[in-house]
Amino acid sequence: MKRIFTAVLIAGAAATFAACHHQGGHHAESGDMHGHHGISTPDERITLKLPHELKAMQKRMMVKHMDSLAEITAAISANELDKAAKIAKENLGTSEEEAVMCRKLSDKSGEAELFTLGMDTHKKADELSENAAKGDREAALKSLAALTKSCNACHERYKH
Repeated sequence: MKRIFTAVLIAGAAATFAACHHQGGHHAESGDMHGHHGISTPDERITLKLPHELKAMQKRMMVKHMDSLAEITAAISANELDKAAKIAKENLGTSEEEAVMCRKLSDKSGEAELFTLGMDTHKKADELSENAAKGDREAALKSLAALTKSCNACHERYKH
């Protein structure tokens, strides 16, 4: 029961984050403050210098990634590990297309670490997919947490 609650909690947080970014939430879009629970602190993240079209495309990708995290969480909580494995691999896993996109964003922004952080996220999705495909729910949940932390590592460093 505790694991299901944790999975549902993660899904709720992912959905809230995606909705905030999709709707232009205050903290995500203001650029000057980055708060947590009403406590405002200066937002010291690096602003990605991307052309408008690439920035818009990248935001759409991030929302899709968050939707995928929510779908994976729901699948794991329903003990549908094969479904979670498929979503993780097909929507978030390492692929040539993802590597090209990560390289393009990194090169266009001038932020070399963006490539490393992005690819780490896709590798974490591969690990999640492998653990879920093996039917190891406990390992899949741990991989989901590692994947989420990988996403957050990038968002803690960069903003639009």
